[in-house]
Amino acid sequence: MQHRCLSCLEAAEPDPTCVACRGKVEWEDTCPSCEGSGIISRVRRAGVSSFPTADGLRRYLRERDADLNGDVILELEGALSGDRDLDADDGAILVFPRRIAGRLPASPE
Repeated sequence: MQHRCLSCLEAAEPDPTCVACRGKVEWEDTCPSCEGSGIISRVRRAGVSSFPTADGLRRYLRERDADLNGDVILELEGALSGDRDLDADDGAILVFPRRIAGRLPASPE
């Protein structure tokens, strides 16, 4: 299955330290939702769904026609989960947050 890192796609250049793609930006991997079985049976995952960058999250939400007016993005600090996010094919990651490090407007305009 084709994967893409929305955080690196939104960046000026790929980030080799990106926790979602390590700078690959686009790659082939097993489907994160069905884990290669063809059946989505495990929808509960360990951690909080996140993106490496706010711009990656904004793109993810824009592609789903989300209304971001008045919403905020919380920047989290924490440890990466060993589990895969259901939307890992778009560069989503799972984290165990320890603290809120910042607050940004969801709509940058």
